[in-house]
Amino acid sequence: MHVVLRRPGIVEEMMEADAAFIIAMMGQILDVIAIDAFAFWEDMAYNCAPLISPAMARQYLLPATGG
Repeated sequence: MHVVLRRPGIVEEMMEADAAFIIAMMGQILDVIAIDAFAFWEDMAYNCAPLISPAMARQYLLPATGG
């Protein structure tokens, strides 16, 4: 959390890097095989609370998903 406060753009940078990696990886896979479906997911919560606040979800996740 302290890194996000000191460097607010880091979350967007990380999300962009992750998306670029997934796109590149899937491009290589799809060059070799045909697949019917695939899915990626992230843990959104620990065993007692969300990992990020609702405000952070609105700020970082909704724009990236078109929400």
